[in-house]
Amino acid sequence: MSVGTAVPEILQELLRVLGSAPLKEAGESGGLPLTAATVLRRILRCRRYGRQLHALFPGLFLELVFQMLGNAEDEDVDEVSPPIGMVLDLALDLLLFADLHELVEEMDACGIWKQLLCRDTWRSSIYSLARVMVQKCRHRRARIFAHLQKLLLHHELQWREVSAITLYVELRRYEELRVEDTCAEQIFRKYIRSEQLKSWEQAVYGLRSLYSGRQQLLLPDALQWLQDARPNMKVEAMRVLRYLVLEYPDSTRSVCGQLATQLLSCFNEDDMNVRWSSMRLFKLLLLQLGNRQLLPQAERSLLLLCIHLNEDLPKMAQTARDTLSQAAKLLGWKELQRLAKKADSIKIANCVLQKADSALEPYLEQCVQHLHSPQVQMREAAVRFLGLLAQRLHSENPERMPDIRRALQSAQEDSEPAVRCLVQQTLLILRKLKGTAPTRPGALHCWLQRMCGN
Repeated sequence: MSVGTAVPEILQELLRVLGSAPLKEAGESGGLPLTAATVLRRILRCRRYGRQLHALFPGLFLELVFQMLGNAEDEDVDEVSPPIGMVLDLALDLLLFADLHELVEEMDACGIWKQLLCRDTWRSSIYSLARVMVQKCRHRRARIFAHLQKLLLHHELQWREVSAITLYVELRRYEELRVEDTCAEQIFRKYIRSEQLKSWEQAVYGLRSLYSGRQQLLLPDALQWLQDARPNMKVEAMRVLRYLVLEYPDSTRSVCGQLATQLLSCFNEDDMNVRWSSMRLFKLLLLQLGNRQLLPQAERSLLLLCIHLNEDLPKMAQTARDTLSQAAKLLGWKELQRLAKKADSIKIANCVLQKADSALEPYLEQCVQHLHSPQVQMREAAVRFLGLLAQRLHSENPERMPDIRRALQSAQEDSEPAVRCLVQQTLLILRKLKGTAPTRPGALHCWLQRMCGN
């Protein structure tokens, strides 16, 4: 095989090596990616293989952009390392080789080169790059866009993934490229499954844009996203679902029961944004779609929301209060509505337990879960409510009393002295209750009221 016929294969291999890893992960010397960049620059400057280099232009341009973004520093820097300097020189030589002088001038004028190398401005740099590419690279932008599509569809991009999907989303903003794009949904649905949060967010944004005016079709997707273990993905899913409930209530009516049940499980998440978003969406469901179908979920939410009245953050406590009030309104519990306005958690819990039917197991499970809350006030509330629940079960379902005792005993080693003291006092009164006839309101209830200053 002659050198001339081997050049395309050599160039493709150099391009592959250039994109194999960011230069900063290859050490100070830049490793093989820097070697590939050096050889490519020499080939570019000798001008002997112009036709082959023109064919390689879209891929080489994108890989250089990915290298700059992949090697971005945490802070703005005036001087770049020699390996990054090589990449910048190669990018500049490539654009001049392709007669893109206007693009080079615009990138210089807008400071895009510098933005690409700073982590704080990487997002805005991709926005700016897409804009100048569309404006100043008219005869090559379609080929670059097509190559980017191919990369996203058929390759595992690893460290280049976030940069690639973000640039793709930005380029799709322009009708000149969007009108010819026939694989957008396939690309976005591929990266919906990404383990990288920024890629996932771009894919969600892209799908929502793609389904503009018919976003109700994304309802099954949003319900699935809500089951993801990652907090940010849950929050994004709830943002989409909130929009659908507001704008397309009829499309969400058939799944409101399923959605409400999923949201209840999010009330106990460690992440504050998940808890807050789930309560807000749950309240919106009760307000917008409130009907008999949601009565079971509304009742199940009451003690949970009562516990969350004790959240450390005022924003969270207020959201729990507002949601509790809406649930009480749907259930027609006027006394509970009145108490919700005062945020008296003990009186609210007592009201809930008095009105509840005989199936108290869910309340027991909810209290036990909150014995492990990272917030001290929440753990204290769970202990108090277990005490109230014990009073009710003592008279109606005494065989469950050992479960309550075991739950409280598991909290005896709590790291907070106030919680340990409350547990000990509650267990003491439970021992006094054992073997005695139930009374109303009962010593435990009166003691809990005194403990809360009521």
